[in-house]
Amino acid sequence: MALNNSEQAQTAEVPTYIAKRNYTRIYGDAAAETKTSEDGKLTVTVPPLSAVVYESSGRIPHSKAAPGVVLQEPAAAPGDNGRLNVTADVDGSSFYEVTFEAKTAGGNWEPIGTDDTAPYQVFHDVAGFDAGTAVEYRATVLDNGGHTATSQTRSANVPAPVLTLQKPEEGSSVKGMVELSATADPEKASHSVSFERSVAGGEWTAVGSDASSPVYSATDDVSSLADGTEVKYRASMSGPGFTVASGVRTVTVGDAPQPDSVTVAGSLNQAMGCAEAWQPACTQAMMALDPADNIWRLTVDLPAGKYEYKAALNGGWDENYGDGGQFNGPNLVLDHPGGPVTFRYDNGTHVLSAVYASQQPGAVAAAGSMNSELGCTADWEPACDQAQLVLDPADLVWKLSVPDLPAGSYEFKAALNRSWDVSYGAGGASPGANIAFEHDGGPVTFRYDHFNHVITAG
Repeated sequence: MALNNSEQAQTAEVPTYIAKRNYTRIYGDAAAETKTSEDGKLTVTVPPLSAVVYESSGRIPHSKAAPGVVLQEPAAAPGDNGRLNVTADVDGSSFYEVTFEAKTAGGNWEPIGTDDTAPYQVFHDVAGFDAGTAVEYRATVLDNGGHTATSQTRSANVPAPVLTLQKPEEGSSVKGMVELSATADPEKASHSVSFERSVAGGEWTAVGSDASSPVYSATDDVSSLADGTEVKYRASMSGPGFTVASGVRTVTVGDAPQPDSVTVAGSLNQAMGCAEAWQPACTQAMMALDPADNIWRLTVDLPAGKYEYKAALNGGWDENYGDGGQFNGPNLVLDHPGGPVTFRYDNGTHVLSAVYASQQPGAVAAAGSMNSELGCTADWEPACDQAQLVLDPADLVWKLSVPDLPAGSYEFKAALNRSWDVSYGAGGASPGANIAFEHDGGPVTFRYDHFNHVITAG
């Protein structure tokens, strides 16, 4: 039997363990007769949202004896350090079931899973064990004649957790308060992560620690450091049987020096009016730097289609950034429905993104202690009309210009959709700390970028 829950016809190869065996369709819309290949696989094409059933012309011959079974060396599962991948090789080509068992010192054998399709494997959850704990494994194969055979045992030690520093971004530019974050694999409620920094190649010093899993965080104040200072960060963690450290991330204090130009170079360039695709020197594809937030932006109207693109700096390919802000990285992919799209490039992170008006909230207010000065009935009023920012379609930045705000010490946040259900404070955090604003009096513009949730006044 083969099932297809997609809206397109799908073809699959089904193992049957018998070569050149005839099959007859007994249900569904497919070939009435078919035959397995030399390697015993039956190719079946199933119509959309349908099923087909075939009947074999004979049974699989019974095995006369169980095949040999050998365990491979257990290893940490890719992408999941809390599981050990245990794999068995079976010496045969018929239908088999392989049952895996595990035990620790002084314990009994316990089943951890069964697999009936090669490669025969299970992923043993060892996150509950201390790092370094020895675990013994064995596998038993059952053939279609009821015979069994058991492998020799293999042992493995539970690996230490892997600690990864998630923020700040490598090579980014920072100022003020720097957000640090790390994750552990596997995650445990007992973990506590410490953060350190090294300034200009100096000694490592403590920044802070956090035990609030699953994301461990801290902040570092670099406001006293001179622009251009290089700061390195790392995270570390200890527990029963392990001491681990993350990789090092390096950042630079101050605004990143801006390039002469940034181009959205890709397969969409001709749709922008360029002579050819992938043209880093095409003026129609060049972005404009907004000095208010040092973000490069370009809004264009493109036909529907699937496009690939990158950020090309200074009109050439010598310095370019792809997916995730990676230098000379893979192309970014845009599945565009058609219509306006705004491209956004941050030279501090080298991330180029596509932003749509449809992704924006219904309303954004600068809600704070200055609302009464704006004409609201009270302060901290997210529904006040006079505190509402307006989305600029040219760059998809929300803006509110106040011609004459009295001098004073104010605090504010971004409140979305005229309520406090969703709000963003310092650094774009939600709900985040209030943003302090010392104003000398006169005009001021509030700006909110929904891409990073940062609201500013200046």
